[in-house]
Amino acid sequence: MRRSGIESKMRGMTAALPRARRDDLVIHPALDELLIYDTRSHQAHCLNPVAAAIWQACDGQTALSVLAARTSETTGLPCDEHIAWQAIEELRARGLLENAPIAPAMSRRTLLQAALVAPFVTSILAPAAASAQSGVQGPQGPQGPQGPQGPQGPQGPQGPQGPQNPQDLQDVRSA
Repeated sequence: MRRSGIESKMRGMTAALPRARRDDLVIHPALDELLIYDTRSHQAHCLNPVAAAIWQACDGQTALSVLAARTSETTGLPCDEHIAWQAIEELRARGLLENAPIAPAMSRRTLLQAALVAPFVTSILAPAAASAQSGVQGPQGPQGPQGPQGPQGPQGPQGPQGPQNPQDLQDVRSA
């Protein structure tokens, strides 16, 4: 069996095959993405389809090349070992893997290509329950759009009667 360049660097590292962490996580599928709330760190993570497929397949026994191939089959999106490594690195950095190997040294060209790929995991810090209920109000957001114009109001009272003949009008002007 012929091994890829990355797998040959990993030979003898079977204990370092990635395994997804499942403890203290609230997992919710959302269309083709996966939303994960980490109750330890109070962070919410959104995994794109590639990262979601890789994370779900991380069982601690599957080689990276197999993870990449399964991800391509599952998502229909291209996924090679370099893309899989980038996703594994992002998952590891956010604490979503129990057992994750450190990526082998890659060439500058490979790193530049990997940097052009959109992030696989987007994370936000969620407030702890005590903070959310504290009553402390955050900054006011931007003002919304102006609503539609309301109905026209009632007509006002009629004003006083003006002069009736032109002679009276001249008297008013000269005064």
